[in-house]
Amino acid sequence: MPSAFLGLPRELQLAVLHRLSLAQLRLLKFVSRTMANRCRAVLRSESWQDVDENRMDLEMELNTQRHSYRFPFCVSFFPQHFPEDKPCIATVHYLKLARCSEASLEYLPKGHKHYHFTEDSDCAEDVQLRDWEVITDMCIEVHGYGVVGSDDTLRKLLQTILRERGCDDVARDPTRQHDANTVWTFRLKQSEVGDFHYEPTGRKKMPLRDLLHHAKMVTEVAKNKWMVHEHTWAGIHEYLDYCRMSLFSLCTDPDGPLV
Repeated sequence: MPSAFLGLPRELQLAVLHRLSLAQLRLLKFVSRTMANRCRAVLRSESWQDVDENRMDLEMELNTQRHSYRFPFCVSFFPQHFPEDKPCIATVHYLKLARCSEASLEYLPKGHKHYHFTEDSDCAEDVQLRDWEVITDMCIEVHGYGVVGSDDTLRKLLQTILRERGCDDVARDPTRQHDANTVWTFRLKQSEVGDFHYEPTGRKKMPLRDLLHHAKMVTEVAKNKWMVHEHTWAGIHEYLDYCRMSLFSLCTDPDGPLV
């Protein structure tokens, strides 16, 4: 039967495969390399994904990837501020996030993916109650713009991108300008002696936690088409439908991404 099917013209094969479900296409991918390529082409086609049931099946399967992320993976920064067909996509090659306070900086462990201080931890006595998150090591490639290796360079680049090609419809996207102004709150200034330094603009800086919450986990389901991941429990209750997997939630997860 598989050999007879593969003997049909390619267009006819794809027409038949377009009528199958996600589970059926996954099963047929094991028949042969040629069949796998045909099934993969169907799965990534807009016509197959435009079927509501197919799209929902695909979304539900993406939501189960929480404990299987591996570096590198992709995120979409500020997806609400960009057109769906032109998102701001970045590849996270590695990222180390630490929660610390001024009293605990010396206790940051070396070589750890991230470190999460809690009141119940062994170092709780060394950590003030008012702590914050810091990036200790990172490498993020913003597609089409370059590679950044620090919180500050990422913020500066995102501000430029938001201002250059973020949605211009103020009525539909009233927070874009606010986010662009707060993601990076410094300006370059030359002193009287001729050297340059960054001077605060006076605006309140977007916390790192909020910035990383604006980086949503995505998968490329078709060429230049990215689908945002939800939490695995999203959709169980109506009030949780808005949940999205963010870079911050992944970094602070004890079972977060593995190298």
